[in-house]
Amino acid sequence: MDASISDASDAPVPDMPTYAVDVKPILVANCVRCHGAGGTLNVDPASSLQYAPPNGYFDHYENQGDCTPGDAGIIPTSCKYGAAFLATAIQSYVTSCDFPMPPAPAPRLSARDQLIITRWAAEMPPLP
Repeated sequence: MDASISDASDAPVPDMPTYAVDVKPILVANCVRCHGAGGTLNVDPASSLQYAPPNGYFDHYENQGDCTPGDAGIIPTSCKYGAAFLATAIQSYVTSCDFPMPPAPAPRLSARDQLIITRWAAEMPPLP
C-alpha cells in the first residue's frame, strides 16, 4: 500500500486496486447517476453539459448485451459497455481531459480517488 497518498480518512491507496472493492464505490458515488443509473444513460440536470453521455455503464464491470461490431463497424444498440472496457477512458476523463468528469457543478474526484482509478486502469488489458 502507498500511504503517501490519502484522503481525509487517511485510508491508504492500494497498489493494485480492484473494481469491486476500490473502483466501483467511486464510480457509483460520482459517475453512475449519468453512466448507468437504472440501466440508462442520463444527463445530470445540474450539469453544465447538455448531451447524454456516451455508451458507458459504470455500475457493471463487464460488457452487457451484444457489443460485436456489425456492418460498417456499427455497435448494436443492445451493447452496454462496462467499466472494464472503458477503464482507460474513465481514467483520462477523471484525471486530465479537457472535459473533466464529473462535470461542473459536481466536484472533481479527490487526488486519492483519481490515483485509485489510474492504478486500476493501468492494470487493465489493452482493448481488442
